[in-house]
Amino acid sequence: MLLYKKKYLYFTVPVFVFLGLMIIFPIVYTIFVSLERSRATDPERYFVGFDNYRKLLVNPRLWQAFKNSLVYAFLGAFAKFWLGFGFALLLNRSFKGRSLARSLLFLPWVIPVVAWCTTWRWMYSTHLGIINRLLLLLGLVREPLNFLGARSLALPSVLLVGITEGYPFFMVTLLAALQAVPDTLYEAASIDGASGWQQFINITIPSISGVIKISLVLGIIWSWNSFPVVWLLTKGGPSDATHLLVTLSYEYAFIRGRYDYGASLSVITVLFLILLFLLLRRLQRGGDVGEEG
Repeated sequence: MLLYKKKYLYFTVPVFVFLGLMIIFPIVYTIFVSLERSRATDPERYFVGFDNYRKLLVNPRLWQAFKNSLVYAFLGAFAKFWLGFGFALLLNRSFKGRSLARSLLFLPWVIPVVAWCTTWRWMYSTHLGIINRLLLLLGLVREPLNFLGARSLALPSVLLVGITEGYPFFMVTLLAALQAVPDTLYEAASIDGASGWQQFINITIPSISGVIKISLVLGIIWSWNSFPVVWLLTKGGPSDATHLLVTLSYEYAFIRGRYDYGASLSVITVLFLILLFLLLRRLQRGGDVGEEG
C-alpha cells in the first residue's frame, strides 16, 4: 500500500517544479534584488541591506501612492459591490428583456481592459469627449474639464473607470447567491405579513452574507493590485495624483531602471497585502462568531 502511494506521489513532482519556478523563485529573487543596489544604467551590483527600504519609507511618493491605493482599493471595492448588488437584485426579478439586460450589464467584464480604458479616455477628452460636451450643453460648466490632467479630478475619474470595469464580478457572484435562496422562505415570510424590506434584511442578507464577505475580500485585494486601469489612463499622473503602489513599482523598475526600488516596493506591497488579508479574515471570522452567538 505504501509503495502504491509513493508511485502516485511522482505525479505531483511537475506541479511542485512549476510552483517553484513560477512563484517561489520570483519571490525569492525579488527579495534579493530589494537588498541590492541594482540599476539598468549600471551593471555593478552590490549588497546594501535595507537601505532601499529606508530611502523609500522617507520618500513622499511612496506615501502618496499608499494613500491612493487605500482610496482606490476600499472605496472602489465598496462602490463596485453596491453597484453590482443593485444590478443583481434587479436581475433576480422576472421582467421582459432580462436576458438582454444581463448581457449588457456584463459587457464591461468581457471587453478587454485596453479597449475599455481607451473608450473612457475618449469620453474624458477635453475637446472631443462626450462627457464634456454634455456638461457644456447642460450649462453645468463654462469650459471643458481636464478629467485626467487635473490633480483634483484625476483619481476620481480613474476610480470611476475602475468601478464600471469591475462591478460585473460582484453582480454575477451575488446574483448566483440570490438565486440559491429558497423561494419558500419568502413565501413563508409573506404569509406571516413581512414587508419586502423585512424580507430583504432578515432573509436575503443573512442567506448570502458568506458570499458578500468573500467577494468583498477578493474585491479589495484585486482593486489594490489594479495596474492596467491606472497605467492605461494616466500612468500615475498628474504629479503622482493617481499612482498606486503597483504602478509606482513598475515605474521605478521598468521606466526609470531602478530595479532595486521596484523590487523593494513590490515586497512592501506584498507584505501589506498579507497583513490586509489577515485583518479582513479576522474581521470576517469575528462577524461569523457574532452571527452564531
